[in-house]
Amino acid sequence: MKNNIKIILAVILVIGLGAGYYGYKEFNREHKDTSSLTVNEKIDAIALVNAFEADESAANTKFLNKVIQVTGKLQSAEKDKDGIITVYLESESMMSTVSCQLEKGKNYTLESFTKGNSITITGLCSGYLTDVVLMRCVVN
Repeated sequence: MKNNIKIILAVILVIGLGAGYYGYKEFNREHKDTSSLTVNEKIDAIALVNAFEADESAANTKFLNKVIQVTGKLQSAEKDKDGIITVYLESESMMSTVSCQLEKGKNYTLESFTKGNSITITGLCSGYLTDVVLMRCVVN
């Protein structure tokens, strides 16, 4: 009887250690560089905002959690306290833009973004609030 308990406890310990190791590895896993991911959709900023404003549910089905490449005119760019740059692309809407948070570890500077210039950005679409939000973006 004692042997059975020892075997069961050993198996539980091994499973627990394996699960802990897997969890640790997943938690610390690096994201793939966005520039190496396959683009699912190419669209301009105006059409992207219009798609979400016209039918958010259909736009979510088409764009949400997908890598999209967006081309548009630069409205503004800002850097937060952590040094992450967010670029905003113009749309026809007074209330909405395309918000593109640039990927960490890239050597972007605010000075390299000039208002009114055309720009193409690739990123992961994370949805629509007042703006269409792209995360982990890279400038093409």
